[in-house]
Amino acid sequence: MGIPILPVLPKLDIELNDYQVRLVDAIDERVISEFEADNNLSYGSIEIYLLKLFYIYKVLVEEKKG
Repeated sequence: MGIPILPVLPKLDIELNDYQVRLVDAIDERVISEFEADNNLSYGSIEIYLLKLFYIYKVLVEEKKG
């Protein structure tokens, strides 16, 4: 895609529940995306989680190329 993936720096946020995911821009602290992960850990749930991340990244790349 021609755009490097920046490091993901996990940070504990006590305001979020155990399975809530919030992606925040490290530079301007805007929320990029927020979703709930499945609490049933399985191959399928991990695949869905990774697909969500992939689609978020894809949208960000399309916006940057825009």
